[in-house]
Amino acid sequence: ILPIKDYMDTQYVAEVTIGSPPQSFQVVPDTGSSDVWVYSSDCYFSAACWLHSYYKHGKSDTYEKNGKAFELRYGSGGAKGHWSNDGVSFAGLEAGNFRFGEVTSVSGLSFIFGHLDGILGLAFDKISTDNYPVFFEAADLEDRSFSFLLGHVDQESYLVAPGVDEDFFEGDLQYHDVIEEK
Repeated sequence: ILPIKDYMDTQYVAEVTIGSPPQSFQVVPDTGSSDVWVYSSDCYFSAACWLHSYYKHGKSDTYEKNGKAFELRYGSGGAKGHWSNDGVSFAGLEAGNFRFGEVTSVSGLSFIFGHLDGILGLAFDKISTDNYPVFFEAADLEDRSFSFLLGHVDQESYLVAPGVDEDFFEGDLQYHDVIEEK
């Protein structure tokens, strides 16, 4: 169970750590995307990088350079940078030598003024850049399901991974097949 910070019911963030020793970031757990990224220490000319925490690959003993450039598009703007590999931990789960993005520039006010240091995509690997494994796949879980309890403003919010916490709901769960992995 991972606590989630709620910013006025408009943005929810949770902690992810990257590297060794671990560097901590507040990321949006995003069910509509599949890539993981955080701001990079290589980001010099984007205001968002100066206003948020950023990954310092030179301070991680487990960092491996990838260097391939990427550009991601979201409804609220975009992010550009390069891929790197390092250990990523989220919700008590770990993915070693995981490919993630180091963002060097963003467009869109939500990235500048938001409470996020990055995004942790939770969707299927079929929509990840170059079909790379998503975090839950790289963490080598048998059960890749997760659930959210999102409270209202001053109520507690949580991400449960893997699975569900039966203390957070009443009744029976209903299961449905996934028709499209998009």
